[in-house]
Amino acid sequence: MSRVAAVQDAWWEVLPDQARLLPAELSLVDAFLDDERFIAPWRAVFAERLGRPSVPVETLLRLLYLKHRYQLGYETLCREVADSLSWRRFCRIPLTSRVPHPTTLIKLVRRSGAQAVEELNAALLGKPVEDKLLRCRNLRIATTVMEADIDHPTDADLLEHGVRKLGRLVGRIKASGAARRTRFRDRSRSAGRRVKEISRTLRRRTGQALGEIDRLTGEIAALARATLRDVAAVERNARRTLGKQPSGRLAHPVGGLLQQSAGTPRLLE
Repeated sequence: MSRVAAVQDAWWEVLPDQARLLPAELSLVDAFLDDERFIAPWRAVFAERLGRPSVPVETLLRLLYLKHRYQLGYETLCREVADSLSWRRFCRIPLTSRVPHPTTLIKLVRRSGAQAVEELNAALLGKPVEDKLLRCRNLRIATTVMEADIDHPTDADLLEHGVRKLGRLVGRIKASGAARRTRFRDRSRSAGRRVKEISRTLRRRTGQALGEIDRLTGEIAALARATLRDVAAVERNARRTLGKQPSGRLAHPVGGLLQQSAGTPRLLE
């Protein structure tokens, strides 16, 4: 049976004023949760006349707030509320009454279902907007965690990436008008095919696969070394074509490309 409000306890009036005052944060939250919109989702969960009296809705709301605010388990929550006068008064639990049992709270939360939680979240967002405490056009919350494999870099992947990057860099140098006659072979596709072969070999999970991977990695390394030799020739002839002093190289667009190519071989060594 649904109960909205807790029974008023006259024993609170016996305590001194300091013991009856709530902390500033709990006082604000207590007034915030008095809104009827936070009570409405629970009315559809419990019958009004049938069954045993349940935990009052206002008490349940405040217990759940403390649980999520301080990241407590149900057992720890009930123990802390029982030992704290301010938390007990915030949850509106009379001094002569027991704190709800942890299993009771678990059952009530499970019974409420996802629909009640969604309505509470909607009310929690709608009230600050109506009170002009929060202004927003769109609010998007991502709470889904997807399991994904971690792709650690390998020697073969790094070498193949370097070959592709050097190929694009040489293409930009030649497009700018420098070292057009210098021979350069783009080995990106060859390195890419061997990386794919390594991926297929890994699926076999046999002892022979390890030797095959070492062989393919060595072939990619050979392609990278050959690419570096060609890049060195392209860089040398491009600088010769510019025919300028080192201080003035960057004035030409090719100078910036040559500066990029100068540091790239060291990354692959």
